[in-house]
Amino acid sequence: MNIENNHARHRHALAGCVMFIALLLAALGTLAEDKPRPRLTDDAVITTDGYRLPLSRWLPDGEPCRVVLGLHGFNDYRETFDNLASHLSADCTAFYAYDHRGFGGTADRGHWPGRARLVNDATNVAELLRARHPGKPLYIVGESMGGAITILTLAQDYPPPVDGAVLLAPGVWTRDVQPWYMRTALWLGIRLAPGLEIPNDLVDVNPSDDPDVLEYWQSHPMVIKRSRIASLYGVANLMDAALAATDHLQQPLLVLYGGADEIIPSGATCGFLERLAQTSADWRFVYYPEGHHQLTRYSGEDQTMADISAWLQSPQAALPFDGQLSLAEARDELCDS
Repeated sequence: MNIENNHARHRHALAGCVMFIALLLAALGTLAEDKPRPRLTDDAVITTDGYRLPLSRWLPDGEPCRVVLGLHGFNDYRETFDNLASHLSADCTAFYAYDHRGFGGTADRGHWPGRARLVNDATNVAELLRARHPGKPLYIVGESMGGAITILTLAQDYPPPVDGAVLLAPGVWTRDVQPWYMRTALWLGIRLAPGLEIPNDLVDVNPSDDPDVLEYWQSHPMVIKRSRIASLYGVANLMDAALAATDHLQQPLLVLYGGADEIIPSGATCGFLERLAQTSADWRFVYYPEGHHQLTRYSGEDQTMADISAWLQSPQAALPFDGQLSLAEARDELCDS
């Protein structure tokens, strides 16, 4: 009798376990169904957590020959690429650019989203573009902060299927080359007043020599005019991480920098090139002596855009303008500046 009772109890326990597992699997399945799938619409990217990133597209007539994803810089937004994207779309290129979280037209404008979110979004959008344009070469163009995000995206253990990248004055101004007073101010600010907003014009630097671009930075409603200390601290961490991740880059790269850049110091770019030279990446460096930080939005923008277009068509081809420097030449030009 006891044996039969034990068997009955075991059967009931087993049935209970099976029921629990079935309910658990059903619940997990429901959660999986409720989780948004990343997707592209005509004017937005819907991310894995359901967040909406405003999207702009510049498409060629007919089937594109290649696809470019543009990642904008700090306090900027996606339409900053209009010059370059319009130029490239006339040259058989489909160009896409979205607003990073915390910038442009996103819901959390002015708030730093965190490095992981920025990289995850870039990864997801690159994968979506690859799926939308199968068989077409896919490149990233990253400007300033967008260049730092590009580096971190491509340096992952499992990077998205990108064929190469153009880095426009990449954000690699790390703490070890920043002035001591800047490091100290950030260290104190993040601890004492992370929400304090600093006017952008507190520091007299210009990203361009084009009066229209300078007016854009002063008055365009999508440009952030005051930066929270938490955001400044976040972008400083992002740049530190980008330089450290450079060791893991393997994709073809075109690095562009201007001699009149008032945002990213030449010493920071020099340090990045020294680090890049130790990798297996096939990289090329082009220097524009009169170039400003926004290399596709200044008086010499035609040179920059022609070089980018030529490189996208063939990363090994000769570039239209004679600005390419070897590492030794870049050291002479930048490292002692």
